[in-house]
Amino acid sequence: MSRCVFGRRRKAFIALLAVAIGLTAAAPGAWAKKKSHDHAACADSDDDDKPDFPWQRFSNHNTCVEFTNTLTFAYQNLLRSSGGLPLPARTGTASSDNPVVKSFTYEPSLDTTTPTALGDLETTLDLSIKRSSDDTTLKGTLSEGTVALAGVTVGYTDSVMNFWDGDFQSSANVPSRTVGVVRYEHEIFENSKLGLSLETGVPTSSPSDKLFAPIYPDDPVLAVRWLYETDPLTVQVSGMMHRLKYGGESDIRIPRLANRTGSVDGWAATAGATVALPFINDDDEASMQATYAVNASPYLGTNMDLSTLASVIPFKVDTRGWSAVVSYHHAWSDQWESNVFVSRLALDISVLGAYPTVRTTRWGANVKWSPVSYITVGAELGYQDTRVEPNGTIGILNGNSGQQLTGYLFAEFDF
Repeated sequence: MSRCVFGRRRKAFIALLAVAIGLTAAAPGAWAKKKSHDHAACADSDDDDKPDFPWQRFSNHNTCVEFTNTLTFAYQNLLRSSGGLPLPARTGTASSDNPVVKSFTYEPSLDTTTPTALGDLETTLDLSIKRSSDDTTLKGTLSEGTVALAGVTVGYTDSVMNFWDGDFQSSANVPSRTVGVVRYEHEIFENSKLGLSLETGVPTSSPSDKLFAPIYPDDPVLAVRWLYETDPLTVQVSGMMHRLKYGGESDIRIPRLANRTGSVDGWAATAGATVALPFINDDDEASMQATYAVNASPYLGTNMDLSTLASVIPFKVDTRGWSAVVSYHHAWSDQWESNVFVSRLALDISVLGAYPTVRTTRWGANVKWSPVSYITVGAELGYQDTRVEPNGTIGILNGNSGQQLTGYLFAEFDF
């Protein structure tokens, strides 16, 4: 696919994002004139669906509004570490140089649903405001912001390559990318959708943690997804292709002749499933995802897996690898639950005649107690084992092997 095609898509994507922002602001008012009745989505289907607080769901003219807030307090302690691994990052908190980190995260969420002649107009706006003991700066970022109508979604949300979404404190478990999107999905038969998505890609230089919405249009991604979704079973198969640039910012000292910029074609495919296990317990379920990628390593894992290597060093790098994760959720009672997961990543790299490799294994387990529906406290252990073989490379992968065991205590308040 030529550069000019990607350039046109990038311009169209930016224009559609501007339209999405305007629609988000106008949705509750301008679209509300289509019909005058309250939307059925605000009606409680049963007692279990009733919100804990009156402001969490209400009607504004014919628009259903859902407004929720989550406060999370977490204590993170690096219990054991060997090798040169960077310290782990908790969900919503950047990696720290301190073994003990206390953090606070506030996440407000606003969703609206308005019936129109073309179907429901849905908007989402999720923010994350965080502060930690080793960085007293209050940081705010956009977690999600979308407008959806008649199968079209525009805005900032999860990539269609995402599937597994485990309930753990550590943010370094499996691939998970939030991107700018222009997406269309069509129901091909009951409970089954086929979708096409134009998404932003990885940064071509070291990303800044000060960005409110870290959208990188320099590496547009074309992705497709088939999704089958029912209560007992959800299945997803998706794939992507892109042209990944190399030649970004780097502190690596290399010969001048090797310092070149360019691009390389890449692709990835992933499949996942979530299965209910009512024969064990009514709320039990297992979830899994497997991914294979060629020159698209960000879809295998996180920065801690060196997955963005090809986008931040100043010469051509070929990558090939796979990742897999399996998790299990068990409800012991109405108040007690636990989660476990294990993941594996294997990445092979070809660079300047050398062939370094990365192998990462992670597991995690937690237990949670909810005395009431809007309060949860819990404890978690997370383990990481990373094996890096530089195989002749200098200054790129050295010092990144090791093991870590991290403990977490946390409390969540939903209101």
